[in-house]
Amino acid sequence: MKYLPEIVLLVVGLAVIFILLYLAAMSEGWVMLLCILGTAVVYTGWHRVLLNLGWRLAGKDPDDFDFHFPG
Repeated sequence: MKYLPEIVLLVVGLAVIFILLYLAAMSEGWVMLLCILGTAVVYTGWHRVLLNLGWRLAGKDPDDFDFHFPG
């Protein structure tokens, strides 16, 4: 339960990304551009939360720059 806020944020962010992409597909002109730019902004924040959660699940501090994922 201690990771629940991050998981909820990831699920909501993913839903917002899908909604914005759907709106971009249904619209044209500057509205489509705004939807695509909004998707990029939401994805950037969503990706950061995903990486921080992954680092916390691995038992590392997200500010520890010496940690590298295997591979």
